[in-house]
Amino acid sequence: MFLSETEHFLATHSVGFRRNVKIVGHSGFTTTFDYSFTRGNGLAQVGTRIDVGTMRSMLFQFDDVRKNGSNQNFVG
Repeated sequence: MFLSETEHFLATHSVGFRRNVKIVGHSGFTTTFDYSFTRGNGLAQVGTRIDVGTMRSMLFQFDDVRKNGSNQNFVG
């Protein structure tokens, strides 16, 4: 899925979201997620290819932010 298709799907189904959200994780690294949803604490990253390295990186990013708990630090 490409970003434009994802954004079209979210808009068509009235899902509130913010684009390019930067969050500081537990490790201190800042991660940019493609989407943050306005209801709940959902985050999404759109991948254009799937391989082991990409998946490990994405899983680390999600886990790092999850470990920060409800005190997610949005940047900018």
